[in-house]
Amino acid sequence: YQRRVRGKEGVDGPIEEYREQYAEMRKRLDIRDTRRVDMDRFFREYLKALEAPSHDRRRVIAKQRTYEAARDAYVLLNNELLDDLVKLESDRESMSSALMARLVAVQTQTLRETQRCLQDVMPALPRSGPSSAGVSLLGTVITSDDETAAAHGTDYIAFNEAGLGGSVTVAEVEEEPKESEEEIRARERAAAARAAGGRVISSPPAAASGAPAAPAKGAAKQRKQVKALYDFAATDTDELSFKKGEILTVLDEDGEWWEVQNAAGERGQGPENYLKPL
Repeated sequence: YQRRVRGKEGVDGPIEEYREQYAEMRKRLDIRDTRRVDMDRFFREYLKALEAPSHDRRRVIAKQRTYEAARDAYVLLNNELLDDLVKLESDRESMSSALMARLVAVQTQTLRETQRCLQDVMPALPRSGPSSAGVSLLGTVITSDDETAAAHGTDYIAFNEAGLGGSVTVAEVEEEPKESEEEIRARERAAAARAAGGRVISSPPAAASGAPAAPAKGAAKQRKQVKALYDFAATDTDELSFKKGEILTVLDEDGEWWEVQNAAGERGQGPENYLKPL
């Protein structure tokens, strides 16, 4: 098939020949443009010779003949190009039709040869049932539709209920703790306060065992220890960062922000509702 399509005798040949004609026309157009420039230059030299005070007749005749030769060469090539361009344009449709006809002929011949090859091969192919050549037709060898692991698609609950996923079921998988609405609101308010440059503390994330009890207000100030319920990252220079479970010493517990000190002796403000008295 490739041999019939490619080459001069195929479909590619006429197309390439047609393209070569346009490339040749481009070269001839360049030559035509050069001749026009020369013709104009020789004409100016001829006029200059006529207008010269000395007016050498032999020089004038020589310039005239040079100009006329350049003019005739330009006109001849220009007329030829105009005719050839019209021919190429007119030949495009007929050339396309001829190429299509040749392509159809190539396709038809290829299909016929393929059919003949298949007819030659068919007698050697095994028929249905055991063949005399000892070739047997095999049935389905892949996992059956009833046993395939793809039976339930993306229904993973049905997949586990069918016992295809092992001994662990969906009910046995511990759910990942989710962030409560109170935790979300506390985080959003803290972010808004930091963006505004202030310090506003709302309820912290609810602990798994329930919300921590708030320390009694107005009690006598004393050095007591608290345990951090959640991680806290300082956003101001007077705040103290701490990790969940860290033990801190309370230096001042007035208001919503307590002054605390860690084991390294660093002090700073921390939100009281992130702390649980020991």
